[in-house]
Amino acid sequence: MSHPDLLAAIQNGQTGTAAALLTADPALCVLNDDPSALMLALYHRQPETAALIAARRQFLTVFEAAAAGHVAALRYTLQALPVAAQAFSDDGFTALHFACFFGRPEAAGLLLASGADCNATATNGSLLRPLHSAATQGSLEICRMLLDAGADPNATQQSNFTALHAAALRGDAALAELLVERGASVAARADDGRSAADIARDAGQDGFERFV
Repeated sequence: MSHPDLLAAIQNGQTGTAAALLTADPALCVLNDDPSALMLALYHRQPETAALIAARRQFLTVFEAAAAGHVAALRYTLQALPVAAQAFSDDGFTALHFACFFGRPEAAGLLLASGADCNATATNGSLLRPLHSAATQGSLEICRMLLDAGADPNATQQSNFTALHAAALRGDAALAELLVERGASVAARADDGRSAADIARDAGQDGFERFV
């Protein structure tokens, strides 16, 4: 069996097949695999498969460690190579983006303490900042952490979408309250002309009438 077989199993949601492949071939994912099966498993929301892969890996990249919440591995890398906190992955994100997107507050805190830029802008054209990644997933704790570190609550990603717009789309009133409290503009409009209140209404989310 090969690495492409494992990737295909993950992409097709065949977690049993992925587990069988990893069991049958102890060498799978022992070394740094490219593309990363671990990241693919995380993106496909397969934590068990990701854990099996991580257990076989001799080394996790700073991006994988942040995404998977492997704080010990992340701390080791940051101590050995401090500039890794500011590095961008091949797909244009920092480790902090990944920690935020996958809801890893301890990893996010470690990265910020190690000099990660809370306002780093993705280099892949999405213009995503860590706050957008955290808001998209409704990670209130991480959003507060980023704002405390100086993240811009009005930063815009592609289509002029803000973190407040993401909160509105999710119907996340608690996150919206935090963002507005920290200076997010309720008047900000996406490229389609909609405000946060408009986005919430169109998505069938209640409780956003006050954000007008």
